[in-house]
Amino acid sequence: MSLGVGSVLLGRYQILRLIGQGGMGTVYAAFDQQLNHQVAIKYFRGQDAIFQSNLQREAQILARLRHPSLPRVYDLQRVGDAAFLIMDLIEGENLDSLLAQRGAAFEPDVVLAWAKALAPALSYLHHQTPPVIHRDIKPQNIIRTPEGQLILVDFGLAKQWASSNQSVVAYTLAYAALEQIQATSPVNQRSDVYSFAATLYHLLTNCEPADALTRASSLINGQPDPLVNPVNLNPAVSPAMAAVLVQAMALPANERPASIDQFIQQLQQGFYNQPSLSSAGQPTIVQRPAVATIALLEATKPALSAKQILQPQLPPQQITYQETTEMEDPLTRFLVFSILFVVGALLLLCLFAPNF
Repeated sequence: MSLGVGSVLLGRYQILRLIGQGGMGTVYAAFDQQLNHQVAIKYFRGQDAIFQSNLQREAQILARLRHPSLPRVYDLQRVGDAAFLIMDLIEGENLDSLLAQRGAAFEPDVVLAWAKALAPALSYLHHQTPPVIHRDIKPQNIIRTPEGQLILVDFGLAKQWASSNQSVVAYTLAYAALEQIQATSPVNQRSDVYSFAATLYHLLTNCEPADALTRASSLINGQPDPLVNPVNLNPAVSPAMAAVLVQAMALPANERPASIDQFIQQLQQGFYNQPSLSSAGQPTIVQRPAVATIALLEATKPALSAKQILQPQLPPQQITYQETTEMEDPLTRFLVFSILFVVGALLLLCLFAPNF
């Protein structure tokens, strides 16, 4: 089947250009001639019956999702051994391309803002019944639109937590959790936490993290964990923020944050705070108390000149206070004697007045 530029697929979709190609399929931009808008078409060919069954189930799951940071799936069509998934066309550049163009790690505040923008979409997926696990979170699957919005794309590997064991086994090594690589236990929300943390690690350091399988092999052989602390790759990353990332990329799933919301909360605390060691020697986040800012009035006393500063300063004079009685006060003495004089004069007048 020809999917060349200009060809019309399924009698309505005119192929505009090739967007990308990967192990799970090929993605084209197309124009829907019936609804008069552009769409993305993911083309799968030559897959077995198990894959086709999973694709049908996953398309049904994705078609009911409604979130501004997730593309909407409209339809799934089959022609012979080929399958076509019709979804929103998301224009923009993925974060991996932006990182390559920049040639250096992004600032921690930028990465934190991106993480907070994407977290609600992942939380929305995980709160579906049953939960939807993306399983392929990586910089290449996060697109920034011309308006600056982040969209999480490529749900070709999405699966339900409670789905059959016949799901497709596929992953991107540097971002996949150990349980996903080994397929020893079902993936769950903590698996996406690992991938999300690995994605943020890459954006913060401009280096892909050591993959979980290599790390596990090193630890089994008694060697140090090859996962480099983000602080050593980007000094702008605070030790507390780095500790949260490393914890979210723990090899045992139960040591990671239990949810995307919890991870983002810890990451934000790590950005603003510094770590301290608990009694068990593990890094814990301690929130620094808010410091009240007090506005001080400007001094009204004139500033000292350079000559005054250099002159030797005289010691402060010692002031002594002497207590006095009221009778030692001149005014008090005058009033007392005046009253006594008047009283005496009145007494004399009373005594000698009858004789006159």
